[in-house]
Amino acid sequence: MTAGVQYDLVAPGVHRAAVPLPAPLRSANSYLLFDAGEAALVDTGWVQGGGWRHILVLLDRAGVDATSLTAVVATHSHVDHLGHAPSIHRAWGTSVLMHPLEATTSAWASAAHRDEFNSWLASHGVPPGHLARSITSLNAVHSPQVHQRPLFDKAVVAVGATTWQAVHTPGHSPGHLCLFRQSDRVLISGDHLLEHVSPNVSALPFQPVDPLGGYLRALQRVADLRPSLVLPGHGEPFTDLEGAVASQQSHHAQRLAAVLAALAHEPQSAFAVAKAIPWTERHRKFRELAGAHRFLAFGETLAHLERLAQRGDIRRAQSGGLVTWSRVA
Repeated sequence: MTAGVQYDLVAPGVHRAAVPLPAPLRSANSYLLFDAGEAALVDTGWVQGGGWRHILVLLDRAGVDATSLTAVVATHSHVDHLGHAPSIHRAWGTSVLMHPLEATTSAWASAAHRDEFNSWLASHGVPPGHLARSITSLNAVHSPQVHQRPLFDKAVVAVGATTWQAVHTPGHSPGHLCLFRQSDRVLISGDHLLEHVSPNVSALPFQPVDPLGGYLRALQRVADLRPSLVLPGHGEPFTDLEGAVASQQSHHAQRLAAVLAALAHEPQSAFAVAKAIPWTERHRKFRELAGAHRFLAFGETLAHLERLAQRGDIRRAQSGGLVTWSRVA
C-alpha cells in the first residue's frame, strides 16, 4: 500500500516515507539513512491493517538494496513506529536496535498483569470498567515482540562513514531515543519533540516514576544540542527547535498550574483531577474526549501530579486503597 504516501529527501543521506495519519499527527514518518553502500531504517511507519510496501518503495527511491539494510533503529516501541519490524525481519533477517527500557512499555497492557493493572486503576479513583473501552483500543498501540539488540544512550550508530549518536529522551516512553548527527546537527526526534503537537507523557505502572520530570530534562538536553534541522516522528521537518521546546515547556507549565488549581479545596484522586481540568486547545471536558484519549488524559494527569509531588507542591496519601493528592500548605 503506497497510496497517499509522501517520499522525499529531507537531509543529505536521509530519505523519508510519510504515511498519512489522521490529524493532528498528519503522518507517521520512516527515515532511511544511507551512506557508502550501507543503510539503516529509523522507525517503520505504520499502515493500519495493511502492508509495508512503502518501505520497499522507500528503498527503491533511495537506490538502496534491501541486503544493504543493516538494522531498524526504533525511536520507541509504539506500533506506529515499529509495527512493520516483524515483517522486515522475516523478509531480510533485520534486527531492531532499541533502548532496553522499551521492554517495559506495554507491560501494563499484558493479560498477565490485568488484575494488578485494574487494582492500580481503582487505587487512583477510576470506576470499574470506566476506561475499559479506551484501554482495549490502546492495546493495539504496542507492537508485537521483535528481534532486538540493545541501543544505549550515547551509543553510535554507524551507516557507512556517517555516524549518528543515540540520545536517551524518556517521557513519551521510558526508553525513547533520538538520533543526532553532529556533522550537520540533524536530529531525528521520534515522538519526543513534534512541532505542533504535545506528545503524551503518562504515568503508568511498571514504568519509571516521574516521567514528566524525565521528559522536561530530556527536552533541555535536546535543546543543548542546538540541532539545525529536526526530523520528527510525525509531521514535517522543522528548524525552529527553540520555539518547539519553548512550546512544550509552556504547555506543561500550564497543565501543572491547572492540576494544582484543581486541588485548591480538598484532596482529590487522579481521576477526579482529570475530570476537573480542561483538555485540548478547545478546553474540552474530560467526558467529551473520545476513545483512548480519556485514558491518555488520565495518565497525563497522573504524570503531572507526580511532577508536582517531586517539586514539593503537593503530597500523596493513601487510605482504604485510594490514593489522593493534596496541596502543601
